[in-house]
Amino acid sequence: MDQNKEKLEKVNVEPISAQEKQHEKKEIMDAAKRASKGASAKSSAGDELDGVETISREQAMDEMRKAAQKVKNANKRQA
Repeated sequence: MDQNKEKLEKVNVEPISAQEKQHEKKEIMDAAKRASKGASAKSSAGDELDGVETISREQAMDEMRKAAQKVKNANKRQA
Protein backbone atom coordinates (compact mmCIF):
# COMPACT_ATOMS: atom_id res chain seq x y z
CA MET A 1 0.00 0.00 0.00
CA ASP A 2 2.90 2.35 0.71
CA GLN A 3 4.05 1.85 -2.87
CA ASN A 4 0.80 3.30 -4.20
CA LYS A 5 1.06 6.35 -1.98
CA GLU A 6 4.26 7.36 -3.73
CA LYS A 7 2.58 7.19 -7.15
CA LEU A 8 -0.29 9.50 -6.21
CA GLU A 9 0.19 13.20 -6.70
CA LYS A 10 -0.30 15.48 -3.74
CA VAL A 11 -3.26 17.80 -4.22
CA ASN A 12 -2.87 21.30 -2.91
CA VAL A 13 -6.11 22.38 -1.32
CA GLU A 14 -6.79 26.08 -1.22
CA PRO A 15 -8.39 27.25 2.00
CA ILE A 16 -11.94 28.53 1.63
CA SER A 17 -12.40 32.13 2.60
CA ALA A 18 -14.93 33.13 5.22
CA GLN A 19 -16.95 34.89 2.52
CA GLU A 20 -17.12 31.71 0.41
CA LYS A 21 -18.16 29.68 3.46
CA GLN A 22 -20.92 32.20 4.19
CA HIS A 23 -22.09 32.07 0.56
CA GLU A 24 -22.24 28.25 0.59
CA LYS A 25 -24.13 28.31 3.89
CA LYS A 26 -26.65 30.77 2.43
CA GLU A 27 -27.14 28.58 -0.65
CA ILE A 28 -27.79 25.55 1.54
CA MET A 29 -30.27 27.46 3.69
CA ASP A 30 -32.10 28.75 0.60
CA ALA A 31 -32.29 25.24 -0.82
CA ALA A 32 -33.66 23.95 2.49
CA LYS A 33 -36.32 26.67 2.53
CA ARG A 34 -37.37 25.85 -1.03
CA ALA A 35 -37.55 22.16 -0.16
CA SER A 36 -39.67 22.79 2.93
CA LYS A 37 -42.03 25.03 0.96
CA GLY A 38 -42.37 22.30 -1.66
CA ALA A 39 -43.07 19.69 0.99
CA SER A 40 -45.72 21.81 2.69
CA ALA A 41 -47.35 22.58 -0.67
CA LYS A 42 -47.54 18.86 -1.42
CA SER A 43 -49.04 18.04 1.96
CA SER A 44 -51.62 20.82 1.75
CA ALA A 45 -52.57 19.76 -1.79
CA GLY A 46 -54.12 16.61 -0.38
CA ASP A 47 -53.10 13.66 1.66
CA GLU A 48 -52.70 10.34 -0.13
CA LEU A 49 -54.89 8.75 2.52
CA ASP A 50 -57.88 11.05 2.03
CA GLY A 51 -61.01 8.96 1.78
CA VAL A 52 -59.42 5.85 3.27
CA GLU A 53 -61.57 4.15 5.87
CA THR A 54 -60.06 3.98 9.34
CA ILE A 55 -60.73 1.15 11.74
CA SER A 56 -59.95 0.57 15.39
CA ARG A 57 -56.78 -1.19 16.47
CA GLU A 58 -58.81 -4.07 17.92
CA GLN A 59 -60.69 -4.55 14.67
CA ALA A 60 -57.44 -4.51 12.71
CA MET A 61 -55.87 -7.08 15.04
CA ASP A 62 -58.97 -9.29 14.73
CA GLU A 63 -58.85 -9.11 10.94
CA MET A 64 -55.14 -9.96 10.94
CA ARG A 65 -55.79 -13.00 13.17
CA LYS A 66 -58.55 -14.16 10.83
CA ALA A 67 -56.30 -13.73 7.79
CA ALA A 68 -53.47 -15.64 9.51
CA GLN A 69 -55.88 -18.45 10.39
CA LYS A 70 -57.05 -18.65 6.77
CA VAL A 71 -53.44 -18.94 5.61
CA LYS A 72 -52.75 -21.70 8.14
CA ASN A 73 -55.86 -23.60 7.05
CA ALA A 74 -54.94 -23.22 3.38
CA ASN A 75 -51.44 -24.56 4.08
CA LYS A 76 -52.91 -27.55 5.96
CA ARG A 77 -55.17 -28.39 2.99
CA GLN A 78 -52.24 -28.29 0.57
CA ALA A 79 -50.06 -30.55 2.75
